[in-house]
Amino acid sequence: MPAPASENTFASVDRANHANGKSTKIILLSGFSDQELHAVIDAYRINKQMPTAIFATVTAASENFKVKDLLAELELEKKQIEAAAAKINPETRV
Repeated sequence: MPAPASENTFASVDRANHANGKSTKIILLSGFSDQELHAVIDAYRINKQMPTAIFATVTAASENFKVKDLLAELELEKKQIEAAAAKINPETRV
């Protein structure tokens, strides 16, 4: 019998986000070179049918984060980037 999902698994965090009406898409990448990362991001963004997503890479600072903490940090960073972009150009969508 599989162990119950804890609050720190991707599946449980995803279910909680959808239950709360959140729909942020996060793509977490690990082990890619800079060139490979840019290729993946560019390929994703070319397809205009894909939803807006936050791209993140695993770093020494984030590799031990709990999933819920990592997602919260990424959401905060996204809001900060959007606020900064809006100050520069109010019509910019990040």
